[in-house]
Amino acid sequence: MKKAGLIFGLGGAAIIAIGLVFHFKTQITKLKGMCYKIKSFQIVSLKLDNFKFFLNTLVKNGSDVDFDIVKYDFDVLLVGKHISQISSDVQQTVSANSVSELKLLIDFSPKEKFSSADILRLAEYATLKQDKFVITLVGKITIKSSFITKTVPVEMTFSLKEILESKNSTETCDI
Repeated sequence: MKKAGLIFGLGGAAIIAIGLVFHFKTQITKLKGMCYKIKSFQIVSLKLDNFKFFLNTLVKNGSDVDFDIVKYDFDVLLVGKHISQISSDVQQTVSANSVSELKLLIDFSPKEKFSSADILRLAEYATLKQDKFVITLVGKITIKSSFITKTVPVEMTFSLKEILESKNSTETCDI
């Protein structure tokens, strides 16, 4: 009788363990499928030798597990040209099935990265052709949830027109 109880107990524990493994695998897949969106663009300093701005980015967690963003590392491109690299160790919690905002500070010298003609073209794009003023972030975010740590590749591309139009929108990206 004790033997049968032990067998049923071990069998039950094995079934629970297998269920947990499948659950965590599903959640990891959802974590890898996080959604990102640039919510807004906020200028801090606008000079030829120093252009500093915030990109307020939304991160959507579609899983049933909270996670922390513990590090990010991005190359920043403006109209296809590399302008900056941003990297930071952070500790920001993104709750399960929710959206959180991640503020990214980008700082570069336009006169070091662009010719005078390119700067004039960028000014035209920023004012008249906002669909051509394109910001791209390429890199990775490291997330941690309980005992799982994952580095997830990220690529976001948005035009200034899209950013300005979404500023008043409550819509968030879909997973």
